[in-house]
Amino acid sequence: MIILYSLLLLFNSCALATCDYNAFFEAAKNGEFQTLEQMMNEQGCDPNKKKRMLKDDGVSYTCFGAITPLYLAVYHNRPEACKTLFKKGANVKKRYDLDERTVAQLAALRGNLASLKVLFESGKCRQDDLLQCLPYAARSGQNEIILYIMQHINVVLCAPDLAVGSSPVDPVGFEAVLNNALFRSIQSRHADTLALLHAYGAQIHGEQNKVAWELQEMPLLAAAYFGCAECVEYLLEQGVSVNRTNGYNRSALDLANAPGHDDYELKKKIKNILIKAGGRYSSRI
Repeated sequence: MIILYSLLLLFNSCALATCDYNAFFEAAKNGEFQTLEQMMNEQGCDPNKKKRMLKDDGVSYTCFGAITPLYLAVYHNRPEACKTLFKKGANVKKRYDLDERTVAQLAALRGNLASLKVLFESGKCRQDDLLQCLPYAARSGQNEIILYIMQHINVVLCAPDLAVGSSPVDPVGFEAVLNNALFRSIQSRHADTLALLHAYGAQIHGEQNKVAWELQEMPLLAAAYFGCAECVEYLLEQGVSVNRTNGYNRSALDLANAPGHDDYELKKKIKNILIKAGGRYSSRI
Protein backbone atom coordinates (compact mmCIF):
# COMPACT_ATOMS: atom_id res chain seq x y z
CA MET A 1 0.00 0.00 0.00
CA ILE A 2 2.84 2.41 0.92
CA ILE A 3 4.64 1.63 -2.35
CA LEU A 4 1.44 2.18 -4.34
CA TYR A 5 0.86 5.51 -2.60
CA SER A 6 4.46 6.60 -3.34
CA LEU A 7 4.06 5.71 -7.01
CA LEU A 8 0.79 7.67 -7.14
CA LEU A 9 2.51 10.75 -5.67
CA LEU A 10 5.34 10.40 -8.20
CA PHE A 11 2.85 10.13 -11.06
CA ASN A 12 0.99 13.21 -9.87
CA SER A 13 4.19 15.26 -9.54
CA CYS A 14 5.19 14.31 -13.09
CA ALA A 15 1.75 15.25 -14.37
CA LEU A 16 2.00 18.64 -12.68
CA ALA A 17 5.40 19.20 -14.31
CA THR A 18 4.09 18.54 -17.82
CA CYS A 19 4.59 21.58 -20.02
CA ASP A 20 1.59 23.27 -21.55
CA TYR A 21 3.22 23.85 -24.92
CA ASN A 22 0.27 25.69 -26.40
CA ALA A 23 0.68 28.31 -23.68
CA PHE A 24 4.46 28.20 -24.04
CA PHE A 25 4.38 28.98 -27.76
CA GLU A 26 1.76 31.68 -27.19
CA ALA A 27 4.01 33.31 -24.60
CA ALA A 28 6.89 33.33 -27.11
CA LYS A 29 4.66 34.86 -29.77
CA ASN A 30 3.47 37.61 -27.40
CA GLY A 31 6.88 38.30 -25.87
CA GLU A 32 5.88 37.22 -22.36
CA PHE A 33 9.45 36.49 -21.30
CA GLN A 34 8.69 36.11 -17.58
CA THR A 35 6.07 33.49 -18.38
CA LEU A 36 8.54 31.69 -20.62
CA GLU A 37 11.17 31.61 -17.88
CA GLN A 38 8.69 30.43 -15.29
CA MET A 39 7.41 27.65 -17.54
CA MET A 40 10.92 26.46 -18.38
CA ASN A 41 11.88 26.45 -14.69
CA GLU A 42 8.71 24.98 -13.22
CA GLN A 43 7.26 22.86 -16.03
CA GLY A 44 10.47 21.88 -17.77
CA CYS A 45 9.39 23.34 -21.11
CA ASP A 46 11.92 22.67 -23.85
CA PRO A 47 13.00 25.89 -25.68
CA ASN A 48 13.70 23.78 -28.79
CA LYS A 49 10.30 22.09 -28.87
CA LYS A 50 8.87 21.92 -32.38
CA LYS A 51 5.25 22.23 -33.42
CA ARG A 52 3.35 22.51 -36.63
CA MET A 53 2.71 26.06 -37.71
CA LEU A 54 -0.90 27.14 -37.32
CA LYS A 55 -2.83 30.06 -38.75
CA ASP A 56 -3.10 31.54 -35.25
CA ASP A 57 0.69 31.83 -35.10
CA GLY A 58 0.42 34.86 -37.38
CA VAL A 59 3.23 33.68 -39.66
CA SER A 60 2.95 34.39 -43.37
CA TYR A 61 5.90 32.24 -44.51
CA THR A 62 5.59 28.54 -45.31
CA CYS A 63 7.74 26.38 -43.02
CA PHE A 64 8.95 22.83 -43.40
CA GLY A 65 6.54 21.22 -40.98
CA ALA A 66 7.51 22.81 -37.67
CA ILE A 67 8.54 25.97 -35.86
CA THR A 68 10.07 26.62 -32.45
CA PRO A 69 9.34 29.21 -29.74
CA LEU A 70 12.42 31.16 -30.86
CA TYR A 71 11.09 31.36 -34.41
CA LEU A 72 7.88 32.95 -33.15
CA ALA A 73 9.74 35.33 -30.83
CA VAL A 74 11.98 36.54 -33.68
CA TYR A 75 9.16 36.68 -36.23
CA HIS A 76 7.07 38.90 -33.96
CA ASN A 77 10.15 40.89 -32.80
CA ARG A 78 10.16 39.98 -29.12
CA PRO A 79 13.79 40.61 -28.07
CA GLU A 80 13.31 39.93 -24.35
CA ALA A 81 11.68 36.61 -25.17
CA CYS A 82 14.67 35.81 -27.41
CA LYS A 83 17.07 36.51 -24.54
CA THR A 84 15.09 34.29 -22.18
CA LEU A 85 15.05 31.41 -24.66
CA PHE A 86 18.81 31.82 -25.32
CA LYS A 87 19.55 31.43 -21.62
CA LYS A 88 17.90 28.02 -21.71
CA GLY A 89 19.71 26.84 -24.83
CA ALA A 90 17.45 27.76 -27.76
CA ASN A 91 19.04 26.68 -31.05
CA VAL A 92 19.77 29.67 -33.32
CA LYS A 93 21.24 27.56 -36.13
CA LYS A 94 18.06 25.71 -37.07
CA ARG A 95 16.73 26.58 -40.53
CA TYR A 96 13.09 27.18 -41.46
CA ASP A 97 10.95 28.18 -44.47
CA LEU A 98 11.16 27.21 -48.09
CA ASP A 99 14.35 29.31 -48.28
CA GLU A 100 15.83 27.53 -45.24
CA ARG A 101 16.28 30.78 -43.33
CA THR A 102 17.94 31.00 -39.94
CA VAL A 103 16.21 33.09 -37.28
CA ALA A 104 18.79 35.85 -37.88
CA GLN A 105 17.93 35.92 -41.58
CA LEU A 106 14.25 35.94 -40.68
CA ALA A 107 14.83 38.98 -38.45
CA ALA A 108 16.62 40.75 -41.31
CA LEU A 109 13.87 39.97 -43.81
CA ARG A 110 11.19 41.19 -41.42
CA GLY A 111 13.11 44.32 -40.45
CA ASN A 112 13.14 43.23 -36.80
CA LEU A 113 16.26 45.08 -35.75
CA ALA A 114 15.74 44.65 -31.99
CA SER A 115 15.70 40.85 -32.35
CA LEU A 116 18.69 40.85 -34.70
CA LYS A 117 20.67 42.96 -32.22
CA VAL A 118 19.89 40.48 -29.46
CA LEU A 119 21.00 37.58 -31.66
CA PHE A 120 24.28 39.25 -32.60
CA GLU A 121 25.25 41.13 -29.46
CA SER A 122 24.56 38.14 -27.22
CA GLY A 123 27.15 36.19 -29.20
CA LYS A 124 24.55 33.79 -30.61
CA CYS A 125 25.10 35.09 -34.15
CA ARG A 126 28.65 35.29 -35.52
CA GLN A 127 30.06 37.87 -37.90
CA ASP A 128 29.64 35.63 -40.94
CA ASP A 129 26.10 34.74 -39.83
CA LEU A 130 25.31 38.46 -39.70
CA LEU A 131 26.76 38.99 -43.18
CA GLN A 132 24.51 36.28 -44.62
CA CYS A 133 21.51 38.33 -43.43
CA LEU A 134 22.36 41.07 -45.91
CA PRO A 135 20.54 39.67 -49.01
CA TYR A 136 17.42 39.07 -46.91
CA ALA A 137 17.40 42.66 -45.69
CA ALA A 138 17.97 43.91 -49.26
CA ARG A 139 15.16 41.74 -50.59
CA SER A 140 12.63 43.55 -48.39
CA GLY A 141 14.27 46.99 -48.52
CA GLN A 142 15.23 47.01 -44.84
CA ASN A 143 17.79 49.82 -44.98
CA GLU A 144 18.05 50.20 -41.21
CA ILE A 145 19.02 46.54 -40.95
CA ILE A 146 21.56 46.97 -43.75
CA LEU A 147 23.15 49.93 -41.97
CA TYR A 148 23.43 47.92 -38.77
CA ILE A 149 25.02 44.95 -40.56
CA MET A 150 27.44 47.06 -42.56
CA GLN A 151 28.58 49.06 -39.55
CA HIS A 152 29.61 45.86 -37.81
CA ILE A 153 31.00 44.04 -40.84
CA ASN A 154 33.16 47.02 -41.78
CA VAL A 155 34.66 46.96 -38.31
CA VAL A 156 35.64 43.34 -38.86
CA LEU A 157 37.21 44.02 -42.25
CA CYS A 158 39.16 47.09 -41.13
CA ALA A 159 40.04 46.21 -37.54
CA PRO A 160 39.24 42.66 -36.43
CA ASP A 161 40.53 43.30 -32.91
CA LEU A 162 37.74 45.86 -32.41
CA ALA A 163 34.94 43.66 -33.68
CA VAL A 164 31.95 42.60 -31.63
CA GLY A 165 31.86 38.82 -31.46
CA SER A 166 34.18 36.54 -33.41
CA SER A 167 34.92 34.94 -36.79
CA PRO A 168 36.06 37.86 -38.96
CA VAL A 169 34.56 37.91 -42.45
CA ASP A 170 36.66 37.03 -45.48
CA PRO A 171 36.79 40.05 -47.86
CA VAL A 172 36.14 37.87 -50.92
CA GLY A 173 33.07 36.34 -49.32
CA PHE A 174 31.98 39.79 -48.22
CA GLU A 175 32.06 41.09 -51.80
CA ALA A 176 30.08 38.12 -53.12
CA VAL A 177 27.33 38.54 -50.50
CA LEU A 178 27.25 42.30 -51.05
CA ASN A 179 26.73 41.85 -54.79
CA ASN A 180 24.06 39.22 -54.17
CA ALA A 181 22.28 41.71 -51.90
CA LEU A 182 22.46 44.32 -54.66
CA PHE A 183 20.77 41.91 -57.06
CA ARG A 184 18.03 41.15 -54.50
CA SER A 185 17.34 44.86 -54.07
CA ILE A 186 16.91 45.24 -57.85
CA GLN A 187 14.78 42.12 -58.10
CA SER A 188 12.46 43.54 -55.43
CA ARG A 189 12.55 47.06 -56.93
CA HIS A 190 14.14 48.86 -53.99
CA ALA A 191 16.15 51.61 -55.68
CA ASP A 192 17.04 53.30 -52.38
CA THR A 193 18.49 50.02 -51.11
CA LEU A 194 20.42 49.64 -54.37
CA ALA A 195 21.97 53.08 -53.84
CA LEU A 196 22.83 52.27 -50.23
CA LEU A 197 24.57 49.02 -51.15
CA HIS A 198 26.43 50.74 -53.97
CA ALA A 199 27.67 53.33 -51.46
CA TYR A 200 29.11 50.44 -49.44
CA GLY A 201 30.99 49.11 -52.46
CA ALA A 202 28.60 46.79 -54.29
CA GLN A 203 29.57 46.34 -57.95
CA ILE A 204 27.16 47.97 -60.42
CA HIS A 205 29.18 47.81 -63.64
CA GLY A 206 29.94 44.09 -63.76
CA GLU A 207 33.33 42.69 -64.72
CA GLN A 208 34.30 44.49 -67.90
CA ASN A 209 36.40 41.69 -69.41
CA LYS A 210 34.07 38.85 -68.56
CA VAL A 211 31.12 37.48 -70.52
CA ALA A 212 28.16 37.64 -68.15
CA TRP A 213 25.55 34.91 -68.41
CA GLU A 214 23.60 35.57 -65.24
CA LEU A 215 21.39 38.61 -64.56
CA GLN A 216 23.06 38.89 -61.17
CA GLU A 217 26.29 39.83 -62.93
CA MET A 218 24.75 42.77 -64.84
CA PRO A 219 22.64 45.08 -62.62
CA LEU A 220 21.31 47.26 -65.45
CA LEU A 221 19.98 44.27 -67.38
CA ALA A 222 18.46 42.92 -64.18
CA ALA A 223 16.76 46.25 -63.47
CA ALA A 224 15.30 46.36 -66.99
CA TYR A 225 14.14 42.75 -66.77
CA PHE A 226 12.51 43.01 -63.33
CA GLY A 227 10.92 46.37 -64.04
CA CYS A 228 12.68 48.69 -61.61
CA ALA A 229 12.57 52.03 -63.44
CA GLU A 230 14.16 53.92 -60.53
CA CYS A 231 16.99 51.37 -60.47
CA VAL A 232 17.54 51.84 -64.21
CA GLU A 233 17.71 55.61 -63.77
CA TYR A 234 20.12 55.35 -60.85
CA LEU A 235 22.46 52.97 -62.65
CA LEU A 236 22.55 55.14 -65.77
CA GLU A 237 23.26 58.21 -63.62
CA GLN A 238 26.22 56.31 -62.16
CA GLY A 239 27.67 55.73 -65.63
CA VAL A 240 26.71 52.11 -66.26
CA SER A 241 27.01 51.28 -69.97
CA VAL A 242 23.54 51.33 -71.50
CA ASN A 243 24.40 49.03 -74.42
CA ARG A 244 26.53 46.34 -72.85
CA THR A 245 25.19 42.89 -73.73
CA ASN A 246 25.22 39.62 -71.82
CA GLY A 247 26.42 36.20 -72.95
CA TYR A 248 23.18 35.69 -74.87
CA ASN A 249 23.78 38.96 -76.80
CA ARG A 250 20.90 40.75 -75.07
CA SER A 251 21.01 44.40 -74.09
CA ALA A 252 19.03 46.15 -71.36
CA LEU A 253 16.58 47.37 -74.02
CA ASP A 254 16.05 43.79 -75.17
CA LEU A 255 15.33 42.67 -71.61
CA ALA A 256 12.93 45.53 -70.98
CA ASN A 257 10.56 43.58 -73.27
CA ALA A 258 11.22 40.26 -71.54
CA PRO A 259 8.62 38.58 -69.30
CA GLY A 260 10.20 39.59 -66.00
CA HIS A 261 6.91 41.26 -65.10
CA ASP A 262 3.58 41.95 -66.81
CA ASP A 263 3.17 45.70 -66.33
CA TYR A 264 3.01 47.06 -69.87
CA GLU A 265 3.17 50.71 -68.83
CA LEU A 266 6.25 50.04 -66.74
CA LYS A 267 7.92 48.25 -69.64
CA LYS A 268 7.19 51.28 -71.82
CA LYS A 269 8.59 53.66 -69.21
CA ILE A 270 11.83 51.71 -68.87
CA LYS A 271 12.28 51.45 -72.63
CA ASN A 272 11.87 55.23 -72.93
CA ILE A 273 14.49 55.79 -70.20
CA LEU A 274 16.94 53.48 -71.95
CA ILE A 275 16.33 54.92 -75.43
CA LYS A 276 16.74 58.46 -74.11
CA ALA A 277 20.11 57.37 -72.67
CA GLY A 278 21.16 55.97 -76.08
CA GLY A 279 20.03 52.41 -75.55
CA ARG A 280 19.68 50.14 -78.54
CA TYR A 281 18.44 46.65 -79.27
CA SER A 282 21.25 44.12 -79.57
CA SER A 283 20.55 43.62 -83.28
CA ARG A 284 21.57 47.25 -83.80
CA ILE A 285 24.63 47.34 -81.59
